Amino acid sequence: MKFSYSFLFFLFIIISVILTEVGCSYWNCINGYEIQMSNHKECKCNNGYVNLDEDMCSPIFKCDHLDSTHRPCDNYSVCTESPVRNGQSKLTCQCSIGYIKQGDSCVPAVCKNIDCVNGKCIENPDNPDRPMCSCNIGKDVNPEDNGACTKDGTTECTLYCQIGDICKQEGPFYTCTIDESGSSSSGGGGGGGDGDGADGNDKDSSSGSFNRNLSVFNTLSIIFLIALFYII
Repeated sequence: MKFSYSFLFFLFIIISVILTEVGCSYWNCINGYEIQMSNHKECKCNNGYVNLDEDMCSPIFKCDHLDSTHRPCDNYSVCTESPVRNGQSKLTCQCSIGYIKQGDSCVPAVCKNIDCVNGKCIENPDNPDRPMCSCNIGKDVNPEDNGACTKDGTTECTLYCQIGDICKQEGPFYTCTIDESGSSSSGGGGGGGDGDGADGNDKDSSSGSFNRNLSVFNTLSIIFLIALFYII
């Protein structure tokens, strides 16, 4: 009985650490990779995939057949049936529920007419009914400028990279990339430089969230086995 409770306890600890510490995890960031801006993390999708939300990537569909209804056709967009003449209907790519068109992109409805300047507007995780600015690396929220990203700041990289990868700034955000110098790291770094947002699906990375999380899982599994040995 003591062994059973101990086993369940350590199993719970392992799962909790993985889900809590890894952030945008393997369980939902499939077909993408994690990026970090100054004050939040999200999944950036590989080529051929689009965001359903900030933590999930899905294959992109063409809105050329009714079978594609409600399928993702762009970031935060789905194929939507629209009536036309003679009782016919066709599919067009429209923003998902809860999102609105702003420029060429779909943004959360709460972000209507909000300009973060050096970042992007997102839903406040503590209050989804209120917007907040997620700033590019090198910038920070300026309370004296309506919360826009107009204040210089420094952000440390907190991404968990697999062995052989390093955390590196790519444009306005941090991501894990192959360490070409031969040294290995699992995160860290400073902040600097300006960018124009974290949009775009231009990275097809084989060292995505699965490998990073697998590395964390392997480490925790070793700790678990050592602890289990002492319990027995």
